[in-house]
Amino acid sequence: LFRSIVNLGLTRLPNSDALYMARGVLYGQNGDFDKAMIDFEHARKLDPRNSIAASAEGIAQSQRHNHEQALEDFRRQVREHPKDAYGYYLLAEALSWLPPDAKQESSQKSVAEAISAAKKSLELNPRLTQSYDLLASLYLQADQPESAVKVCRAALAIAPKDQQAVYSLILALRKTGAKEELKGLVQTLTELRKEEQAENNRTNRYGQLVEASQ
Repeated sequence: LFRSIVNLGLTRLPNSDALYMARGVLYGQNGDFDKAMIDFEHARKLDPRNSIAASAEGIAQSQRHNHEQALEDFRRQVREHPKDAYGYYLLAEALSWLPPDAKQESSQKSVAEAISAAKKSLELNPRLTQSYDLLASLYLQADQPESAVKVCRAALAIAPKDQQAVYSLILALRKTGAKEELKGLVQTLTELRKEEQAENNRTNRYGQLVEASQ
């Protein structure tokens, strides 16, 4: 039933990466891993910066109306605070958001600079999972799946439940041809999503009880 609802949603919103992600998870739950991976990859194409986990995308997005000024703000931040790992992460995040009219050469240059900033962030703080997630996404954008695999494995060694790392690893392994792990990873992503949803439901119910008691 829920998949039918998602399919209906896709007829109305055919460019919704979130709906493709949702349907991919449903396929994974039913053991249809090939279709799940096709939907995951399609979601990725629709939004190369797709991030399951919370990140600083909102900060970068909020400044997209003046992209150049936003970049200058983040560059100034890292110049003034060169030891701030999160500052480099924010710069990398902003660089990953390009104006709609960005040319291919400009895009490649921004991705290269974003990769450099994300790597600097991890050099300063090797446990900053957001930077691993972003760096893996950037490597996929730059068509460097082997590098993305290494980054995802490093992220999962620190945070085994990092959904973004699992998702990016699925896409990277599919590109490298190393398909042995894929079914297990799709199942892992499916279970993590279900666990997150269950936790969200518990949190919502708790919040409703607290509100009612007040």
